[in-house]
Amino acid sequence: MVVAACPATLSSSAADTDVTIAAARRVTGIVYALDIDPLMVSATIDRAAQNWSSQCRCGTRDFVSQGCGRPDASVSFVMLFNILHIEDPMILLREAHRVLRGGGFAGVIHWRHDIETPRGPSLEIRPTPAQCRAWAKQAGLRWRSSPDLPNSPWHWGMVLDRPWWQTSFGGEGCKRYFAMIKTQSLPEKFKSTVSNGAHEIHTDAPVSKGGEGAGFGAHDLLEAAFATCINMAVRMYAAEHAIPLEHVATCVKLERPDSERVVFTYALELAGPFSSDQRRQLEHVADACPVRQTLSKRLEFEAIP
Repeated sequence: MVVAACPATLSSSAADTDVTIAAARRVTGIVYALDIDPLMVSATIDRAAQNWSSQCRCGTRDFVSQGCGRPDASVSFVMLFNILHIEDPMILLREAHRVLRGGGFAGVIHWRHDIETPRGPSLEIRPTPAQCRAWAKQAGLRWRSSPDLPNSPWHWGMVLDRPWWQTSFGGEGCKRYFAMIKTQSLPEKFKSTVSNGAHEIHTDAPVSKGGEGAGFGAHDLLEAAFATCINMAVRMYAAEHAIPLEHVATCVKLERPDSERVVFTYALELAGPFSSDQRRQLEHVADACPVRQTLSKRLEFEAIP
C-alpha cells in the first residue's frame, strides 16, 4: 500500500499526476493519492482511468490538518512530492512516520533550492536536503540514501525509512515478522544460549579466555556461518543442475594478520562422479556464496534504542 501526498501549490496539469500513475504501475497494492486541490484530484482520477490503474484511490484532503486518514503502521511507502516547503514540515513527516509500517520507506522529491526552476515556490522557502534529513530524524525516520535524479534536473530526492523495531506488534508477534538471533546468559560463568526462535545451541568462552570451552565461541559462529553457507549453496546448485555430488565438506579459519585485516581461509572438499567442468561450477558457486557476499560489503552497526 502506498500513500502519495502532493502539495496544494501545484497546478492541475496532467504532468503532476504522473507520480501517482508511475507508483500504481510499480506496486501490486493500493495507491492512495491525496491533494487539497479538487482539480488536481480530478485530473489524477482521469489519468488513472486512462491508464487502467484500478488500484488508485484518489481523494481531496488537507494532508496537513487532517492527515492521510490511514491506520497506524498500515502502509509500505509514503511519497512526499514537492510539499516540505510548508510552514511546519514536521507535521507531514510525523504523519508519514505514523502510517508507515516497520521497515517501510518514505520517498521525498522536492524542487531544488539553489537554482531557478520553471515552476515551484520561491527559492527562499524551499528546504535543503540537509534540512529535510534533520527534520526526518526528529520525526523518527532514518535517512537511507539521496539518489541522483538524472531525468529531473530541477529536483533532488531522498529515501527514508521507519526502522522496523519502532513498530510494536505486541507480545511475541515481532517474531512473526522479523527473524532475529537472541542470546541469553546461563548461570554457568560465560555460557549462553543462542536461539532463532525455532532452534537453540549453547556457546561458551574458550578456556584461554576464562570459559570452559563447552560450546561454540563467538568467532566459531562466524566461521560456521561461512562454512555452512558454502555447503548449502554448493548442494543446492548441484541438486538444481543434476550434478552427481555425493559429499561436500568445508573448512574455514578466521585469521587477523594485523589490526586492519580479517582473512577467512577456507578449503572445499567435493566428492562424486562429476566432470571437471562441473567441479569448476561448484567451486565458483562456493566462491560466491551469500554469506561471503554479505561479509564483503561495508558493514555498519546500529544499536536499537
